[in-house]
Amino acid sequence: VDKRNLIKNIKSLYRLKGTAEGNKIFFRLLFNEISETIYPRESLLRVSDGNFDSKIILRAINDNETDTIKLIGRTITGQTSGATAIIENVFKYAFGQYQISEFILNSATTEGTFTIGEQVTGTETDDTDTFIKATITGIPGNKTITNDGSLYDVGDVISLTGGGIGAKFVADTVAGGPVDELIIDDGGFDFEIGDKLNFDNEGTEGGGAQAFVSVVNGGIRVDEGMADGDTIFPENTTSTNGQKYLSGPILSYDERTFSTGYGNADLLGTLNSGTAVPLITGVSSGATATVRYNNKGTLDADYEFNDNVLYITYTSLNATFEKGEFIKINPPAVTENITVSVVNNGSQNVYQIDGVNQKTLDLKEGNTYIFSHSGAHPFRFSTDSANTQPYTTGVTVVNSSTVQIVVPTGAPTLYYYCANHSNMGGIANTPENSFTVRLRPGFGREAFTGPEAEIADRDSSMQMVRNLSLSTDQEDHI
Repeated sequence: VDKRNLIKNIKSLYRLKGTAEGNKIFFRLLFNEISETIYPRESLLRVSDGNFDSKIILRAINDNETDTIKLIGRTITGQTSGATAIIENVFKYAFGQYQISEFILNSATTEGTFTIGEQVTGTETDDTDTFIKATITGIPGNKTITNDGSLYDVGDVISLTGGGIGAKFVADTVAGGPVDELIIDDGGFDFEIGDKLNFDNEGTEGGGAQAFVSVVNGGIRVDEGMADGDTIFPENTTSTNGQKYLSGPILSYDERTFSTGYGNADLLGTLNSGTAVPLITGVSSGATATVRYNNKGTLDADYEFNDNVLYITYTSLNATFEKGEFIKINPPAVTENITVSVVNNGSQNVYQIDGVNQKTLDLKEGNTYIFSHSGAHPFRFSTDSANTQPYTTGVTVVNSSTVQIVVPTGAPTLYYYCANHSNMGGIANTPENSFTVRLRPGFGREAFTGPEAEIADRDSSMQMVRNLSLSTDQEDHI
């Protein structure tokens, strides 16, 4: 105990004895701790006395020449119904062009039933002959729904139109029912007639629905471009050599023109991997599509594919790819786990990643990177090499030894550093998560060997392929 501090505060402690503040001073002087006083009354559950009140409300449009506030404590009379009541309180508000009075009626003194549209009158005192007037307006009560509509959720606010103004309801309960119509947002591909459809009931209160495919490729094909039916990709079962060939829109590309560090393995589609769906965009044309299949992956031994050909699903039918243009590929976002070690480089400790001291990182936009590091050397990001400007956008400190960053679009060049020690980190570039490859200038040959091929040249950029043998000409074979 600091005797000088004790003597200085002993008078204050004595005056506050028995209080929460006195306890704080006592514990701070003797134990150097902060105390908290909790009173049982602050955490008690009190039983309701059951004395509930139900108000009788009457709304009316004011007569602009009179003040309805003066009717508090007075009796009003309905001029048509003859009903009477004493008013306990009055609330006035404006609604559009109308001045509305909301009368709170005393239930014990209410006699008869007021009617909508009648005028109610009352006087300010027993001695005055001047009447204060207002006209009763309706408040919606019981609702009878003759057309329940569709696509409502519990809590939706529904405005009432017709008759009065300003009334609103809130959907309290939404009933369920059977499915009698399906709207297909994405037709997918590779379905056959008779295939059973599985319903995902997550987030709904329904269940037990069953359906099967009855029509495939039932759409109408336009003369130019690609119609939705072309994204179904039927198989060619009449091939002369016994093999089956995928058909559908294709793009032929030159694998020698990939951006540095990328190749065929980065173009695997949904049938290759089951999950990855690279999005491709024509740099000149602006056409867009997703990769359905790339023959550099594996699918089925019964299928035969042409070299350097992407089987695609169009996501936009208002543009077509151009021969020889570059296509930009945006791979799906991925999550990568990175282990960060600490080593001594001969003069001080530094971070080591993948065996490289202070490695320059490439953190691609849209990807998630999870860094596991020593708790004694917190791994952080900044926007300057001196590490004076911490970068926190998309950054989550999971715990003392884990930090995660979801790299946002347009992120600046970053620097990683140790929050406890200087000069341990390095640079983290944030490149766009994309690469390019060039489409071939030619889409086919007149002379070829092997089984007969069907080629449908659509705007010189979209093909329907059965089979073409490979050519030694790197520029014009499919």
